[in-house]
Amino acid sequence: MPLIVTLFILYEALIVAFFYNEYKTIVETSHAKSIESVESSLKQVINTFRVSNDNFHMQYAPRLGWYMHEQQGASKERKESLRAQMLSEFMPFYNAKNLDSLDGFQIFDAQGRSFLRFHNISHHSDSLCTLRYSIKQMVQNYTYSQGFEIGRYKEAFRYQYPLFYDGKFVGAYEYSIAFGALLKEMKQIYAQQYLLLLDAKKLEQTIDPEIFKNRYETLDGLGYLYKKEPLHDSFHSSKLKSLLNERAFVEALELKQKRVIDYSFNRKSCRVALLPIYDIEKSEVGMMIVDAGEGPLAALLNTTLIETALAMVLGSFIFILLAHQVKEKLYVRNLLNSQKELLIVTNGEKIQDANQTFLNFFGFKTLSDFQRLHDCICDFFIEEQGYLQKKMGELNWLEYIQKHLDQKHYVQMYDKELATIKIFEIEYDYSKEIDYNFIVFKNVTDFIREKSELQTLANHDPLTKIYNRQKFEESLKEKMKRIGLYPSLSLSLIMFDIDHFKEVNDTYGHDTGDMVLSELSALVSEHIRQGDVFARWGGEEFMIILDAPLQKALVFAQKLRTIIEKEDFKGISITSSFGVTQCRASDNFETLTKRCDKLLYKAKESGRNRVESE
Repeated sequence: MPLIVTLFILYEALIVAFFYNEYKTIVETSHAKSIESVESSLKQVINTFRVSNDNFHMQYAPRLGWYMHEQQGASKERKESLRAQMLSEFMPFYNAKNLDSLDGFQIFDAQGRSFLRFHNISHHSDSLCTLRYSIKQMVQNYTYSQGFEIGRYKEAFRYQYPLFYDGKFVGAYEYSIAFGALLKEMKQIYAQQYLLLLDAKKLEQTIDPEIFKNRYETLDGLGYLYKKEPLHDSFHSSKLKSLLNERAFVEALELKQKRVIDYSFNRKSCRVALLPIYDIEKSEVGMMIVDAGEGPLAALLNTTLIETALAMVLGSFIFILLAHQVKEKLYVRNLLNSQKELLIVTNGEKIQDANQTFLNFFGFKTLSDFQRLHDCICDFFIEEQGYLQKKMGELNWLEYIQKHLDQKHYVQMYDKELATIKIFEIEYDYSKEIDYNFIVFKNVTDFIREKSELQTLANHDPLTKIYNRQKFEESLKEKMKRIGLYPSLSLSLIMFDIDHFKEVNDTYGHDTGDMVLSELSALVSEHIRQGDVFARWGGEEFMIILDAPLQKALVFAQKLRTIIEKEDFKGISITSSFGVTQCRASDNFETLTKRCDKLLYKAKESGRNRVESE
């Protein structure tokens, strides 16, 4: 009897120890994944901007290199002329960039002197080497660099590219992306809240005193600052106040540690991840706080206590059941089949097991049926740039994942049942005890496609597929703002509509009228230059914004009028009337669009199928 009691007590102690260790492991794993998710999302957003910048560099670096070569030793007048040429050539690119993300774009010479700031055209020729470490390194090493850096007027994430002419270093150029824009992009993709804290001493030593005084709020006693404005649309201020009362949070800031903090807010369990931010000199300059959502600790603890109690009461029965399931491999089978996503277990050479979802997706009854025809799931990978493929250079797909665990991996596979291509995100885990790889293929097709479709719908007219009126207004106002800053640039507006369009609808019906609108939009789009804006103003009226003076806009409008007149719209002939005008220094949005509208009305009053300009 004493032996039985001793064994029972030992069993109960083992149950408690087991669940306690499980609880600790789950918490540690959960915290690690929170940090990993934040780091991964930040890296992905940074690389997204890098890809866009690299494309520009490949296309225009030789041209920029020529400009910087030409300005070397040139007279003041010649340099001013080169600046004007550069503005005219590259301002359309600058205008086309999303101004919420492109915080600055400047070119500097081989000595580190600013040659042209597109975001501050009047300020140039100042030496930047003594103020900016990144520029000092550029003029010494001539190599690409990227990273966060605090400058005299702002902090930003910067991408710098060297420029060469005939093999000689002649200067460099730089994109500056506001860190807030990176956080905004992360928020849109991952639906999390963010707040950037910056080291108060570092900011005070670097930022202009007036900017420093007006831009930042302080966290008293903690040596950190945050921008006043982003707080209201990023990280809830009352949550921040609640966090400041958490000792673990304060200690994490004081010790400058990367950590996950679980805390209570409004009687709810919450979690934040803290990620140190380093500048281009590898020096810590701040901390990013990420609202990681609901903290699971309280619920997890309650669940663990309940599980422990049940295990202690029903331990013997559970033990027998689990032993039987393990013996018959039912437990593992049920676990695999409970997953709704595709799941495989592999030793790196051959699939050892797979769940029912996997078999259903590829149309096999058993894993043996699959293995008779295929050695690897990678036989079904669709080869497309940006997605994981069967061979990634000299590595196979699994080796590539194992060597790039810090990246997200996506693959495309064909769904035979639905006759469509599906996009999967790969989740990877490795069990050292049994030397097996566990790989989950998570279907993210709808999420990725819906995100792309929503962005398109917000800016485009659903019938004609060109820009809508809202996007037109945003574009015109922004371009007019640039004209105000750079008077040497030209901007013209074309407004046109279809003559007697009501007769088309009345004679052939509204479906045919919609067809004419759609095909006319496609026809005009074929002749629009990159950088120009073509939009539907309303009904049968259209607008075109051109980065060109009036005379060129007039020639272009006459060309379009002739093209439309000669086109056969499935048996229907139409003509159009045009109003053309150039933006003036005294114009605002209303005066410019109304003048263009009056010119269009004049063209219609004068007989239609003509162009009027002023």
